[in-house]
Amino acid sequence: MGYIRIATKFTSGRAQNLRRLISTNEDLPSRLYLSTSVTKSFSVPLTLADVYLRDEHLPFAYAFREILDRNKLISSLEEVLHRYPIVGASPDFSHGTVPTLECNFGDVVPVSFSQSEMTLDEWLLNKNSGQMQHVGWRSGGGAPTLSPLFDDLASIKGNEAEAQCSESDFMCAIRITYFKGSGTAIGININHMLGDANSCFRLCQVWGRAMRGLHHPLGASNNRAYATLSGMITQEMALLLSLGKDQTLKADEPNAELSFYCEMSSFMNQFIEPNSDWLAEEEEVVEANQQYHEYARLQISRELLRAMKSYGTYHCSLPTDPISDTFVSTNDMITAMGWLIKRRISLKHDWNLSMVINLRNRGGIDAFGCIEDSSSIGTGVFGNALTSVVVKLPPSSKEGDIKMAHIWDAAVAIRKALAKRMLKVGDLQERSRTGKAANTPNQSECFSSTSWLQFPLWDIRFSDNEEGCLDSFYGRPSYPLPVGDTYSSIHVPCRDGGCTHKLLAPSRHVQDILALHKGISQQFIDWSREREQN
Repeated sequence: MGYIRIATKFTSGRAQNLRRLISTNEDLPSRLYLSTSVTKSFSVPLTLADVYLRDEHLPFAYAFREILDRNKLISSLEEVLHRYPIVGASPDFSHGTVPTLECNFGDVVPVSFSQSEMTLDEWLLNKNSGQMQHVGWRSGGGAPTLSPLFDDLASIKGNEAEAQCSESDFMCAIRITYFKGSGTAIGININHMLGDANSCFRLCQVWGRAMRGLHHPLGASNNRAYATLSGMITQEMALLLSLGKDQTLKADEPNAELSFYCEMSSFMNQFIEPNSDWLAEEEEVVEANQQYHEYARLQISRELLRAMKSYGTYHCSLPTDPISDTFVSTNDMITAMGWLIKRRISLKHDWNLSMVINLRNRGGIDAFGCIEDSSSIGTGVFGNALTSVVVKLPPSSKEGDIKMAHIWDAAVAIRKALAKRMLKVGDLQERSRTGKAANTPNQSECFSSTSWLQFPLWDIRFSDNEEGCLDSFYGRPSYPLPVGDTYSSIHVPCRDGGCTHKLLAPSRHVQDILALHKGISQQFIDWSREREQN
């Protein structure tokens, strides 16, 4: 019979540990608190990006066909938490001081277990059919209902031991769900202040390797100054921002250094419209202005990906369409397609695009080390390594079909804007470390888009069995929508090599979006097949 150690975090947020031995048989409690095993306290100064994202959550679930062993899940997670103690950190917003994440002896991460009455196939049917859309997700402050696969960071309650915990301190909560018959879902809900999507996938990938007994990185750097362009918060800025118990950013103070504002709206724009009023600030919002939203899932097959890439490459090589020192990537083409669809559906034919990009692989900022390298401690930054690029394009046509040539023009604009921005990253980093954000173009009339296509999502696995590969992924960032219509998108890789362009839009437009996507896709497929025949 195996045993594990359980540590409980008290409201003092300090060093006291409650350790006890719990049998890991069927009597295992429904929630455990696993220690991060911090032996020496340390602080991680936050960036302006981190602070602005503090009220958003990243709930991601990874589903497998087999029943994963509880004991191995817990023991391997304990090892990962020991190597990545930042996951158990608590925020410190003491008035007038630089906000930080505090890692101390006694830090824990809650892990819960549940049994689903659904089979995995039934859950997938509901998920893929759209029945799991966030009903009631409205503009004007409405936020998506959290799936039962996750624990809410703000409402972890239960037995007498949990009653002594400081609920507001948890930055990460993990729920392991066993499906009826067979199948396991690992739901990890992370406060966006703790890290971005790449950090979330990294954590789960390392956990899976630890459970399989494979080498994996010893940890990652917590120095966020090397992975941000939004600006580190200085002592003077902390006083101006008046960060205290209410954690309120007073960006309208007349004497404040406000150069960070445009840059920070870029981070918010990865999921929401910029410069909109929140319902919390406008208590009297007319119900008619609160529109229902949902994701239009635009499926992009491997064949369509190849066709779009081939079209872009072909036109870049034409003497009549020369592009100096650049090319268009598959991601450029997908992003361009979504951009033009948003313009057409929203009737905002002149709106630009704000692209959220991962800095770890660009501009000399350290990327995460090789996942198989057990010695790569300190490489890569665990946190929000994000910035944005604003892309401009002349107004689109208000009538007629969206042609392949239009999408290629938009893709070229995206590629040129990325290349131009990345040339300046080194200088922008130096400025950022002194607390000054990089200047960015006006974001007030931009759609937002971000891509996860380069992230190792489908490399995640928790056993070497045939069913050990990741079977399905579920993840929708949790944040309130502003007043009015919202159009934003995320590209998610699929297991078969294709991808899904998830476009968040008013529900009344979803069918029109799907129809536009179908017509555009057929243009590329027909072009590719005709070219192959010739």
